[in-house]
Amino acid sequence: MLASGSNWNHTVAAEDPDPEYYVDAAYNDERKELFSGLASRIGTTINWLLFISGDDHINEIYHVDLGGGRMAPEFLSSPFTRNSPLRNDRDIEGERVASFATKGNSGKRGFATSTINTSRSTLGNWRATVRYYQEAAAAMYESHSYVVSNGEFKPV
Repeated sequence: MLASGSNWNHTVAAEDPDPEYYVDAAYNDERKELFSGLASRIGTTINWLLFISGDDHINEIYHVDLGGGRMAPEFLSSPFTRNSPLRNDRDIEGERVASFATKGNSGKRGFATSTINTSRSTLGNWRATVRYYQEAAAAMYESHSYVVSNGEFKPV
């Protein structure tokens, strides 16, 4: 599991006007090299890979393309949205597979948890689950699960 204060995903159009998008095109070569190295190790020295990130003032899920036909889920959760610009959900495109608005009366300001079941009884079929919760009442509003297949987590 790799964690970062900003996001790992990297498929954003150069003309994207979103000033809060932290992916900097100046690091595309380094990102490609990192992802390529990770992809080549999945199924051998890496048995599974998840990315955890935040700081975008929105809650989202990405399927990050590592290259070489490999993917790693990224769970993005930004609970600190109350005193910052709140956001509408974003279009599901590229690597983004889920986006939950923080703006408006139906905004989902809150937090996420991730669990990985690695018990012996599930050996070979480990399951990762991310759950997103609404603030205050902490009511779960979204859950996504992944199972290890050929060394990487795949959506269930």
